[in-house]
Amino acid sequence: PSPTPHPMKTPRLLRHACVVIAATFAPIASAKIVFSHGFESYAAGANISGQTAGATTWTTAGVLTGDQAVISAAHVSEGANALLLADNGSNRPRASLNLVNAGYVASAIQAGSLSFDVCEDPDDSGADDLFTVNIGNMAISRGSSPSFYFSISGGGGQTVSFGSHYTPGAWRRLRVDFDNTAKTASFSIDGQTVATLSAPSAD
Repeated sequence: PSPTPHPMKTPRLLRHACVVIAATFAPIASAKIVFSHGFESYAAGANISGQTAGATTWTTAGVLTGDQAVISAAHVSEGANALLLADNGSNRPRASLNLVNAGYVASAIQAGSLSFDVCEDPDDSGADDLFTVNIGNMAISRGSSPSFYFSISGGGGQTVSFGSHYTPGAWRRLRVDFDNTAKTASFSIDGQTVATLSAPSAD
């Protein structure tokens, strides 16, 4: 699986748009973390594309003139660095890492969890920072309304209003727990489950 954030907004400076840090994968079967990254080993200001992770490198797509997919020390959740994705148009700059190619797992994880910290641009006067995180056949999409749409490909989805769970401009920990055999998945924010899907028809 490849966690792939897709922000969609026009930044003013380096610090603007969606920031993601410390993605962690933990398969249920082994009950251990197989991948965790806080971007600490990369130099601030460097492009994420081509940075080494295990036996492979991070890749990017949709990064055009004025867009950014860089290591940033400007806004961080913990440690010194974060991954900054900023869109200067509608290109949806993306960063991806294939855990199988990296050698962290031998094959696609069938059951486990992914957690990551995310912060939208805190300096844009509350403008919407739209983004999508893809995990295998699941997706968390931040819409223009104050809500997420949590979905499984071929299995439908559920809208989650922000309510008191999520505040744009503040760091929040998002987590997905999934079981591909049972075709179930849950979405939590700061440890509180906000959506659960059962999708027997999911591909």
